[in-house]
Amino acid sequence: MRPLLLTGGVLSLLAGGTLVGSGASAAFSAMSATGQSSWSAGSVALSATPASALFTLSGLIPGSFGSSCVIVNYTGNLAATVRMWVTSSSGSLAGYLTWQVKEGSGSSNTCSDFTPSATDYNASDATTGTLAAFATTYTSYSSGVGNWAPSGAASRDYEINWQLQDNNAAAGTSASLTLTWGSQNS
Repeated sequence: MRPLLLTGGVLSLLAGGTLVGSGASAAFSAMSATGQSSWSAGSVALSATPASALFTLSGLIPGSFGSSCVIVNYTGNLAATVRMWVTSSSGSLAGYLTWQVKEGSGSSNTCSDFTPSATDYNASDATTGTLAAFATTYTSYSSGVGNWAPSGAASRDYEINWQLQDNNAAAGTSASLTLTWGSQNS
């Protein structure tokens, strides 16, 4: 029987050696990860007060005039340039309305506390600076007037002035327009 025991011991030793040998292929490892990455886009945002029509007038006579102020609020968090343009206009009276656009500071839509810092259109108040000329020249952001460049939340007041020229051809005519302010980051 002894040879059986010896053979069993050799088999046990061989089997044990096989187990030890297969465990030798294990490896140490380590990992490292960054924190969670995130992206957030900046914003450009505008609002205007009033958001309704600036002028709704009838029965005008030569020399009639008026003004209204629009307060534009920039609430974006990127530096941007703000401009104004006409998105729609119609009517032949526009050729007889002298038109002027100023920008500055103030807090009233009646312009009672308006302080101009720049004239964006018709600085000389010339009769050639008409609403019709303005409406055909400034039709998009790229051609719009104004150079206000807020870098964060801010407000700017725009004073719109008009006067009906003394021209009999204006009798019985009308005009309408929609003004738009837009901003693009710099």
